[in-house]
Amino acid sequence: KYTSLSNVAKLVKMIEDRQKVIQGLKELVFDKELYAKEVPHIQNTVESHYWLFGEQYNLITAAEPDFTLALKGLILATTGKEEKIDIDHKDKNREMDIFMIRQDRKGDVTENVVVELKRPTVALGEKELSQVKKYMQVIRSDDRFNMGNAKWTFYLVGNKFNTSHFL
Repeated sequence: KYTSLSNVAKLVKMIEDRQKVIQGLKELVFDKELYAKEVPHIQNTVESHYWLFGEQYNLITAAEPDFTLALKGLILATTGKEEKIDIDHKDKNREMDIFMIRQDRKGDVTENVVVELKRPTVALGEKELSQVKKYMQVIRSDDRFNMGNAKWTFYLVGNKFNTSHFL
């Protein structure tokens, strides 16, 4: 009564396609015989299908940009302005795997999401967590990352934990 059959068919096709992406990602992450690597396999898939983290996000940077490019992309997305960027932090050349944002309709809050992906052979431990904490330090060191009412979420993604180095 409210939608056409062609729109229903498009929705079903989209759901089928997304299910295939999810199944393929599960195989990359959990099938050891595939020998999946982080960047060419897992990151490439997530980058192409960042809806996995939510429909509401827009991709700012991927393919491991440094923080200068990330900040440039953030400023452009939130203000529409291109700026020359210089970040004064020792870890400014570190590279995030995926950086996404979402602005609420009123523009009051900008939700920022950083995703760090690890290949299936890497067990998540203190070293990997420290990597994400360094990203947080770079972001906290520059007010331009935190203009207005910014919210930050960090994801460290892997398929197993290494708890042997924790107290």
